[in-house]
Parts: sequence; C-alpha cells; structure tokens
Amino acid sequence: MGKKLLVIIFFVVLNSIFAMLPQYSLSYTSEWKTYQWGTKNVNNYNIHIEKSDENGIYVIDSYTEDSFPGIYKKQEYDKGLYRFSFLVKSDNDSTLLGVHNGYTECYYFADKTWQLFSINFYVPESIGMKKELNIKIKDKGKLWLKKLNIEKISLPENISMSKDNQSKCLFFSSINLDYLFDNINDWTDRFSGFLFSNVMRNWSDNISKKKNKHLFNLLKKVNKECKKRGVSDNYIKVAFYTNLPELSDIRSWERFLNNFSNCAKFARKTGCRGLAIDTEYIYKQYTLSYSQLQLKQVENYGKRLARVMNKNFPNISVIILPNGFFGYGEYWQKFFSGIISGMRECKNKSGIILFEEKTYSVFNADAIDNIRKVTEIYLKNLLCEEDFAYWKRYCHWAPGLWPLGYYRAIYNKNNERIGYTGNYGKFMDRLVGSFADKSERYPKEIFAELVSKVSCKYEYFWIYGHGSAWWQLTDNEIQRYKTSTHQLWRQESQKLLPVNNIDDYYEILEKCRKKSK
Repeated sequence: MGKKLLVIIFFVVLNSIFAMLPQYSLSYTSEWKTYQWGTKNVNNYNIHIEKSDENGIYVIDSYTEDSFPGIYKKQEYDKGLYRFSFLVKSDNDSTLLGVHNGYTECYYFADKTWQLFSINFYVPESIGMKKELNIKIKDKGKLWLKKLNIEKISLPENISMSKDNQSKCLFFSSINLDYLFDNINDWTDRFSGFLFSNVMRNWSDNISKKKNKHLFNLLKKVNKECKKRGVSDNYIKVAFYTNLPELSDIRSWERFLNNFSNCAKFARKTGCRGLAIDTEYIYKQYTLSYSQLQLKQVENYGKRLARVMNKNFPNISVIILPNGFFGYGEYWQKFFSGIISGMRECKNKSGIILFEEKTYSVFNADAIDNIRKVTEIYLKNLLCEEDFAYWKRYCHWAPGLWPLGYYRAIYNKNNERIGYTGNYGKFMDRLVGSFADKSERYPKEIFAELVSKVSCKYEYFWIYGHGSAWWQLTDNEIQRYKTSTHQLWRQESQKLLPVNNIDDYYEILEKCRKKSK
C-alpha cells in the first residue's frame, strides 16, 4: 500500500511540473526539424520555441550571414494545388528568408511586424514521393515563426487577361525553322518572339553566310514573315555545352570571341533581334575556386564579348539565361558583370534580358517578384554605380514559365540518380528519358493565372517549351523536315502527342498576345 501511494505521489508531482511548462502541439514540434543549410561543421545558429502559443513560436537565430539555419518538413501529398502559409517577424527592418515549396526556393523580406506569407505549390501526381518544405533565414539576425499551415486549395477560376498587358512573351523550344515557316500564322498569334536552337549550337561552333548559306536564307525568310505579323524579337540561341577555355589559353578565347563575332553578324543580316546565351551547362566550371586575378580576367572576357557583339551588330539585344546569381558562383557573376559593362561602354540601348528559371514552379505573383527583388540586390552589390544605372535603364528581368513537358528523376538504392521517366500512370518507373512525356506540369487554370499576372507587370516573360512539348509532327512532316537545312531535334519526340487540351494552352497565349498588340 505504501509503494502504491509513493507511485501516485510521484505522478502527481510530475504532472504538476509538466503543467508549469509551456504546452505545444506535438504534431507541430515533432514534424518540423532543424537544419543549417550554409556553413558546415560549425553550428552558427540557435533554434528554439520561445513561448506558449496555440502551436508554439519558433525562434531562428542566425549568428552569421552564411549559416542559413531553419526548419523543414517532409511528407507525401495527393495530386493538387497547395498553399503553405505562416506568420513571421524579424528583429530588424529587412531580413531575407528563403522558403522552399518542395520544388524551388522563393524569397521574402521580413520586418519587425508580424506578416502573413504564403507560397503555393502543385503536385502533379501522387506516387508516394515526399516533398520537403523549409524556411531558412538568409541573413544574420533573428526570425519568429508561428501558425505554419499547409492546406489543399482549389484551382483558380474565371481568369481574364488584364487590359494593362504590354508584355512580350518569348518562346524557347526546339522548333524547326521550316515547320515554323509553314505554320507561321499559328505561332505568331501566340508569341512575340522565338529563341532558335541549333543555328549556332555551341560556343565552339563557327557560322557564317558563306559556310551556312541555306540556313542563312531560311532564317532570313522566317524573320521576314515574322516581322510582317508584328513579331520582331527573334534570337539565335547559343549554349555553353562545353567548358569555356582555360583562362591561360589565349588562343582559344580568341576563337570564342571570333565565333560570337560571326554569330552576331549572322543574326543581324538575317533579321534577328540578337543573341541568347545559355550559360547553364557548365555550372561545375563556375563553382571552382578562382583567384581575384583570374576573376578579373573572366570579367574582361565578358566585356570583350559585349564589344565584339556590338561591333558586328550595333545595338544588339542580348538574352542571358539562366539567372546565375542563385548558385553559379563568382565566375558567372564576373562574366555577367563584364557583359553589362561592355554593353554600357558600347552605348547599347537594347540592353540585356535576364531569363529567370527559378520561377518555373512558383505560382504566387508576389513570390515571383521577390525573386526579381533579390536579383536586383545581387546586381547592386556586384556592379559599379554606372553599370547598375545602365541595368536599371536598359535591361530587364524576365520570369520563365514551364507548363508542359513533365519528367521526374529515378534513383537507385544508394540515392544516386540513374535517369528520368515521365508520369507514373503511363511509364511507372521505366527509364524513358526526360522528353518522353509531354503532359502538363500544372493545369491550364494555373497557367492562365500566371500569364495574366506576369503579362501586366514585366516587359518580357518567356515559355520554356521543353523540346517539342507544344506540338506534334506527323510522319509526313517528319519526312519533310528531317531534310531541313535547320536540324530537326529528336525525331521520336517530335512525333509524340502533346496534352489532350493543348488548344486551351494555345488560347491563353493567343488572348495574351492579342492584348499586347
């Protein structure tokens, strides 16, 4: 009897102690975990629950600007559109935080007052894959977070194009020039301009009117017909598929500059608006370690590139893609700043259009614009006063949308990526590549809302066409275009059917184009 009484007294005392402690929702504290995404080996942060609340208040205290501490949560979702929302405040007037929606990182600026932030994300299929949501502080300082909530929401309805639409929508795809010419009315009703791949494929290629006479004439013919229909923003897309030359290899850099010199001349004489430089594929080269002297060389080559392009195409318009401020390191930034400086010195008034890819999976207008704001902070810190003024006056940031063409990665038991597949209902986990599925990444309702929002806010936006996801070629067309002087990209992919409701996506763009005329 005495032992039972002692046990009862023990639990009464224990319950009294727990009653005096702050009470939190178990699901809230157990599902969200802490992590430091920045500096490794040293914990430069503190995360704790400060006081009692309905669900508790997280405090994230970052001791350095590069530690990036925060909280994350992984879980499975059914197919559909979701909203992730939370209340946040900071210990200063402007603290940058990164919010990952399971697909890409977005940015917000917290201040000393409680603000409600939300970010949407779309899950295209339910196959048992976990998506990670996270919030991290990207400054030195302190954040308070509460009322974190994830809810499934309805698709947008009754979307109409704004009367204020003055935006130009450009199309980046593998479209064949002969096919475009034969269907010129349809495609110019949808887009204000095109990025042409496989004219000068890589920076190491050298094209000229003499060597590429038939391609020259075809491109000139296409541009002429486009301009008759009010489409004058066509670009030759040149990629960095292979590493740029070693900085000590002067001869190879001269070849690089000579190739772009000839390409600029080719673009001018065929009636293009300019060149689009795709810098994505050599990101590993960008992130190596470089001395300040080497970075100065990189900047100088960027400046020389701008000069040779302007010399052979005065007032040329240049597209740079993607935005390399997010993860490409100092090499890319210095090369980019060199191009801007060179454009300014050449008194170029067409400027640079910086194509943004981080907006591919962002469905909130404010989150899209915050990516632009953060980019401008990077630019202001990177550029001299004159170059930043040039950027503000003549250059543009253009959000990219990617509605069609779906793929997902397949991993082995060691979590190593071994290839790609498409929609699980059609392909299961068979390795079929990243261009085998032309289905939607998100529904037309989301696409319509995005187009309506970005088209009235930015001078340019663009559509990533993911190969040939926006059309299908018949067998007869394949036979016709495979002998085209302009290379027909991946014939097997060209023959695949697009989504059943492709006309709905066309109609959205046609309405937008009509408003912008």
